[in-house]
Amino acid sequence: MTIGNLKNMGLTVEHDPAVNAFAFHFSDEPVAETVEFSDSVLVDIDVQRRPVTLEVLGLDQTALERAAADFKFTEQLPVITSTLKQI
Repeated sequence: MTIGNLKNMGLTVEHDPAVNAFAFHFSDEPVAETVEFSDSVLVDIDVQRRPVTLEVLGLDQTALERAAADFKFTEQLPVITSTLKQI
């Protein structure tokens, strides 16, 4: 998958190679809360509990799947996972 594919799904991505961290941005809404699914998977959500940013500090597939199910971004999960595995 390419960054273009992510943009087609309404996502933008940032990568910090110094710590191999990724931030997948779903929206520009203000963050109301951060939900931690594991030490390496965090989801920033807005006041309506919609995902704003998915922060990934390592590939924890189980935590990613739980986060996607809880915050309803399962449609984007294959693209996110594919992007993480390519790096």
